[in-house]
Amino acid sequence: MNEEAVFQTATAAYERGRWRWAAVSALPMAVIPLASFAIGQRMLPSVVLGVALLAMATALLWRGQGFGRGLAVGLKAGLVPLVLSHAANLYGHVCTATGCTSLCVPACAAGGVVAGFVIASAAARTPARWHVIGAGGVTACLIGAFGCSCVGFGGIAGMVLGMAISLTAVRLWPATHGVDR
Repeated sequence: MNEEAVFQTATAAYERGRWRWAAVSALPMAVIPLASFAIGQRMLPSVVLGVALLAMATALLWRGQGFGRGLAVGLKAGLVPLVLSHAANLYGHVCTATGCTSLCVPACAAGGVVAGFVIASAAARTPARWHVIGAGGVTACLIGAFGCSCVGFGGIAGMVLGMAISLTAVRLWPATHGVDR
């Protein structure tokens, strides 16, 4: 074998090993769709979102660096809308003399706002801030969607909108107050 062939073989083996490591490392995240299904009893969203979450987590771990940090931040941030939406769903409706209302959409929106602040503050402390914001935002949206899918598209849209508002507010705050980021 010549030098180039040896290098190509070693590189391919290295990449296969990294993909295997990333896939095995992402497996514990399967607890999220399983627990979400146990609480919410929604099979299709749990399966579809679970497959997407595991595939994305594997790719982000394989890529590493800022993307891997973004996955960890997104996991923490995504638990906020997930827990709030499941709690609102379990609590049910709030009824007053004028009628009843669901708490799911406001819980998803509030969880998205908090998740956006968590991601933005973590991204501010790393040189790969856009990788952290992107990977963390997508991860948090996927994880939050397990709970926010209880009311369909409205819950997920509320979470994404809340996250976008807080990410934008945190990114614009330094520009309006003379702080360089």
